[in-house]
Amino acid sequence: MVSQTEKVTLTTSGDIDVTNDSKLNDLSKFSLTRILNQLSRTKDIFILGRFSNQPENEQSILLINKDAIMEESLVPDTFQHISLTADMTNDVYEKYIASLPVKLSGGKVTVIRPATEQHIRKYSAQLYSFIHETPEMYEKITKPFVEEKALSHQWVYNILEGKSETERVLLRDEDPRLGFVMMPDLKWDPTDRTTLYVLAIVLRHDIKSLRDLTKEHLPLLKNIQSKSLAFITEKWGYTPREIRAYVHYQPSYYHFHVHFTFCGYEAPGTYVGKAHLLDEIIDNIDLFPDYYSKKTISFVCP
Repeated sequence: MVSQTEKVTLTTSGDIDVTNDSKLNDLSKFSLTRILNQLSRTKDIFILGRFSNQPENEQSILLINKDAIMEESLVPDTFQHISLTADMTNDVYEKYIASLPVKLSGGKVTVIRPATEQHIRKYSAQLYSFIHETPEMYEKITKPFVEEKALSHQWVYNILEGKSETERVLLRDEDPRLGFVMMPDLKWDPTDRTTLYVLAIVLRHDIKSLRDLTKEHLPLLKNIQSKSLAFITEKWGYTPREIRAYVHYQPSYYHFHVHFTFCGYEAPGTYVGKAHLLDEIIDNIDLFPDYYSKKTISFVCP
């Protein structure tokens, strides 16, 4: 069975607002099995459990993320509704535990149901190490894994074919060889332009990752780069110099896509061992057409 990914929003009233065709109005039918992981820097927590209306052999995952506090939410009477408990005082510094009003406590919930074992591994806490993947290692280990055991891409194909999430599509280029669909990343709250995070997902199905890129794909990469940056400038007012465009290796799913984030935002996955700048990818292929099939690529892996 193909897993469904649903995104809902915790509103300022504490209710849950469904942002797609999901039937969820709240999480009252969800019961917790265990916490898979929690990330204090990004204020995320990943929870394994199941809904009471699911078969006993199925599980679900909740990805809960707290919203950033936006300037427009700080109305004149906001501070009258914040209570404090003293925690520490040192010279000019005072630290308190705060109880915030509901309007500052919103968040998002992404639901994966039913969750596969691969989903559970993906969102569980991991011990990471650096892998230096040679071309030979890719052919013998990584490529067979991608072809045989990677997560289903049906949800990607549904987007590309206009069957799902059509209301979330920001930009569509229908060219069969050069085309792509631009979508907001699930982690991004579109009301906050300072955390801008969008994806350009290629229409063609024959490019799985960075390893597949050759000189043949330069027109595609340049098309994605130019049209995406122009759209971002027009819609959000950022100049190309303010946007970080990059590709993940290893990617979270093996259908080629490019990430675009605001440089002032510390987006997840922008670190060494994960992100490869689109400008540099284009330059490398310009210099050596088979660069990524011949190069040893280092990445962080659980």
